[in-house]
Amino acid sequence: MFKFANKRRVLWPVTISVPTDDGSGEIKEHTVKVQFELLTRTEAKAIQEEPEDGESVLPDKVKGWEGIADEDGNDIEFSSGTLKALLDVPYIERAFAIGLLQASNGAPAKN
Repeated sequence: MFKFANKRRVLWPVTISVPTDDGSGEIKEHTVKVQFELLTRTEAKAIQEEPEDGESVLPDKVKGWEGIADEDGNDIEFSSGTLKALLDVPYIERAFAIGLLQASNGAPAKN
């Protein structure tokens, strides 16, 4: 049975492409799970037309995560301050925006 909810939350896999610091110019991919409140059609369309709008939408749509740790490997608890710091990193903001659009559009997550 399909169940409809006006505000739906999902835990979605998000792949973050992180530049390595060894001078090789390589990228290492890390998959985390992010809890999103899904976009409405209008919100999704606005972000697809103007990707920079993701920056203003993400703080309201990210509700939690799993698999994000600090330099010492300790889990980082979700908070609005930590989310703001993460979203200030361009490759993290991009990964979260892509994940939110995929989840909201019902697109399969990419491995």
